[in-house]
Amino acid sequence: MSRSVAFDSTGAMYVTGGLGSSDFPFPDPNAYDTTFATGGSALGGQGPMDAFLAKFDANGQHLWTTAFGGPNYERAYAMVVDESGPNPGVILVGRAGPGMTTTNGVVQPGFAGDNAPNSAYGQQDGFVAKFSFDGRSLLWSTYIGGAGSGFVRGVDVDSQGRAHIGFVAISESSPYVTNNAVRNTRQGTADATYLVLSEDGSSVEYGTYLGGTSTGYIEPISAIQVIENNGVFAGSYITFVDNASDVATTPNAFQPNHGGAEDMVVAKLNGSFGLDWMTYLGGSQSEFMETHGLTIDASGRPVIVALTRASNFPTTPNAFQTVFGGGTADGFVSILSTNGQTLVASSLFGGSRSDGFEGTEMLSDGSILTTGTTNSQGLPDTSNSFQTFLGGSNDGMLVRWAADQSSVLDFTYLGGTGTDRLNDVATTPSGIIGLSGAGGSSPYPTVNSNDSSVDGEWGAVYGRLEPN
Repeated sequence: MSRSVAFDSTGAMYVTGGLGSSDFPFPDPNAYDTTFATGGSALGGQGPMDAFLAKFDANGQHLWTTAFGGPNYERAYAMVVDESGPNPGVILVGRAGPGMTTTNGVVQPGFAGDNAPNSAYGQQDGFVAKFSFDGRSLLWSTYIGGAGSGFVRGVDVDSQGRAHIGFVAISESSPYVTNNAVRNTRQGTADATYLVLSEDGSSVEYGTYLGGTSTGYIEPISAIQVIENNGVFAGSYITFVDNASDVATTPNAFQPNHGGAEDMVVAKLNGSFGLDWMTYLGGSQSEFMETHGLTIDASGRPVIVALTRASNFPTTPNAFQTVFGGGTADGFVSILSTNGQTLVASSLFGGSRSDGFEGTEMLSDGSILTTGTTNSQGLPDTSNSFQTFLGGSNDGMLVRWAADQSSVLDFTYLGGTGTDRLNDVATTPSGIIGLSGAGGSSPYPTVNSNDSSVDGEWGAVYGRLEPN
């Protein structure tokens, strides 16, 4: 499956995720690794997997793929293209088992252990790795973890080439929290942990906990967006999920108190890593986000997308959908003010069953793209919808919103007769859209492709949409 998509300044597109078969396509035999590693002794029920990174040129030609991993379970959740740091390349983050390749001089060259292995994935640490743009060199690679289970979910990069990552350490204390942390002690069963790695992966320049005293629930930092001011690091927006009632929200926060169950939490750190503000964002039932549901609009405001099970999730009066659609979940799109005190715009999106967003990106005209998964029929198709009907048990969906969320400009389902999803979306300045996801349908709806069949439970899905 593919979990993340990104473009570089040439218009080339990168896709990353996880591969679980030996016949995965590797068009360049000189790529860093063209084999699928197996034979691990620390596996869970899902068996072995490798992370992968693939590159397509501006015309959509598949240039190369490289595998990355050891004999156990590795998968990438997110990536970011670094073209401004001293050593340009593509940074991947995710989860990894024992035996993954690391490089000399990095923060954590060895697997730290796992005293409570995940039944699906086996023993796990997080990882961060950086590849060259030709896919032939591993620039550096490090584990991130401690004695318990952990993984890295989100990543962004600043103009110095530093990787800003979101790590969750389950039932353990992180060894990477620094003296200038917002909070330097772990709360509850797990805690959201924000780390900044040096450009070469050799040190942790900043680390802090952010969550509350949750119990029985992990708090991955789902997404990070670095804020730059004329090429100078000016802070970060951060999102995570928390079921604790004691998250340290700040005075005049939009939502100072826990709404119920699991809420989204949104925070802003400044250029000195001080906490500018932190707020809950949620209703009386669960909100949830996996990886990519955060971007920044042209006014510098955070745009948050995810799913909610709450009929009282906060919306704004002129939003496209202010009433919960029914079923088990709706997607939502919310914009907060830059000071975290006001909900600028917020809309639900969903039908009578289950809907949710995971990816979001801005287009140059100010409209907002969201990707996600739905099993609701009859969602509002638009005049140029590629697919106007629900194809199977779950379909991916792509939505383009007006900047103020008062209307849906474009919508399409994307899926076959099985279970499919869209995980991430990226754009170029010229309006080209990149998609990544997972397909469980055979056939899967394809255009200009010679592969519409799934070989196994899931296939990696990627796409490129040209502006009209």
